[in-house]
Amino acid sequence: MNSSYDRPSIWLYLPLILGVAAAIVYAVVVHRDELPFGAETPASSPTSGLPLLKPSSPLPVSDPSAVPVAPTPSTAPARPTVASPGAPPTIRSQTPGALPPRPPDGQQPFRLFFRDGKTLALGEETRYLPQQENMRLSLAAAARAWFSGPQTAALAPMFPNSVKVLATFVTRDNDAAIDIQLPPDFAFAGGAAEECLALAALGKTVLENFSEIRSLRILIDGKARPTLAGHIDIDRSWNRAELADLVPVPE
Repeated sequence: MNSSYDRPSIWLYLPLILGVAAAIVYAVVVHRDELPFGAETPASSPTSGLPLLKPSSPLPVSDPSAVPVAPTPSTAPARPTVASPGAPPTIRSQTPGALPPRPPDGQQPFRLFFRDGKTLALGEETRYLPQQENMRLSLAAAARAWFSGPQTAALAPMFPNSVKVLATFVTRDNDAAIDIQLPPDFAFAGGAAEECLALAALGKTVLENFSEIRSLRILIDGKARPTLAGHIDIDRSWNRAELADLVPVPE
């Protein structure tokens, strides 16, 4: 009795079952191309028709040189700067902003002038000498260094090593004198031109290192002599302008 009573009730649910089935079929047909979030990307694109390469896939290029690879900023070589034609050259220091070398402790630089080894012109070298307590002693140190000759191979000495500096003097008015001792047979091989150049080199050394000195006089064995070696008058003091006029003008 119960089975005959329940059988007609099945037909009552049949429309509901068919509706659910139709909805499932519709959803599958309409949304078959959509992928849920996180699904794997298909190997081909229906719009382009070209294969999509995965990150691990090798690049299908027959000639590797045909694909330029841009260098990274850290490995890219620096591009040299080329000056335009006719532009003046730029002179830069090896170490931009570097200061001149400081003299050693307790010493000071002196600019010493000598004859160029090949021409009748003056060359210069810098010598570091011990600091002195006054101008007279500084003048004596500079004079002894100058009469000892240059330490630069390109420069030539003006006097033989046998010349000695006996004393130096500086008055209250800053007039200076250098007393020297010459060998008995002393003479300049170049005559008057070389004698004038020697006085010019000594005078320029004094002018460049002692701005306070007004004039310079040369004494020989503590006495005034008419000439140094028979040509140039040294029986008086030479002021700064006269000493500067002795310096030859470069051609």
